[in-house]
Amino acid sequence: MAEQVLGQEEVDLLLKSLGKEEEVEEKSLGYKKFDIDDLEHISLGTIAGLEIILEKWSRLSRAKLSSLVVAINNVYKAETSLIRFEDLIAKLPVPSCINTFNITGLKGTHFLILDPRMIYSIVSVIFGGSAKPYRIEGKEFTKLELKIIKKVVDLLLSAFQESWNSILPGEVMYLETEVNPALIAPMNSKKEMFIQAHINIEIDGIEYPIFLAIQNSSLEPVVDRLRNVSEASEYVDYDSIIKNLIKNLPVSLSVTIDGGNFTVKDILEWEVGDTITLKTSANRPVKVNIEGVPKMYGVLGRSNSKKAVKILKLLDNKESQ
Repeated sequence: MAEQVLGQEEVDLLLKSLGKEEEVEEKSLGYKKFDIDDLEHISLGTIAGLEIILEKWSRLSRAKLSSLVVAINNVYKAETSLIRFEDLIAKLPVPSCINTFNITGLKGTHFLILDPRMIYSIVSVIFGGSAKPYRIEGKEFTKLELKIIKKVVDLLLSAFQESWNSILPGEVMYLETEVNPALIAPMNSKKEMFIQAHINIEIDGIEYPIFLAIQNSSLEPVVDRLRNVSEASEYVDYDSIIKNLIKNLPVSLSVTIDGGNFTVKDILEWEVGDTITLKTSANRPVKVNIEGVPKMYGVLGRSNSKKAVKILKLLDNKESQ
């Protein structure tokens, strides 16, 4: 039997008709194609425990960051959302400040993303400059800036560790800092969903965003425990938060050597090089004052070519009055 060969017109017609059967079927059945990757593994609205962790993280972050940058006015949680990995990294500038970390017991790699402008502002404020944001296009971080980034990241992850452990066990482990978004692109599928927590940090009246991104599917082993947590059962240790804030307040220290009574005639006769003899003996301890209030006794001396005072006794409240 002779083989039938299609002509060019018949081939063109066949190619044009490819896929039209599926379109007709979709229209007749009234449905559209659905990408299963669009499904949320976990619905944010049902995870009360995660919201508690993130709220606590924002509060603790303020207390910890204030120990590094006194000019921080506020840190507050803005929103929590679901985002694809490709959208997470699509709008990041170069350089970026993308910090990766793991949580023991959970699979996957998670991200702490800082606004590069915030880093430059923190460096400026630490050295007495303005918090005004800088242009960052094409600018690379210096060694000093990378060290400060590591300090900021350590403080933020430490705050997240405490918040996480208030509900779940697990250790938060810092991995690395990356400045080029293209280098983290191969780490996850483009359609991998992440839970993104957005907090704002205010430095001298200027706000900068911080993003914490947790792989959505990684929470599946602990999602039931997170759902069963209520705000009423969550204890917030405000005492510790207040104590941490107080511990970082600057105070003045002064040392009272002694005094004496002199006549105006004596004072008018004083000249450079004269020795003024005080009442107390040279071996008598001096008072050490905190904010003008006597709090301890000490003895004067030297340390590394500088004047110093060695503490001999701490005063109780009655002795301080």
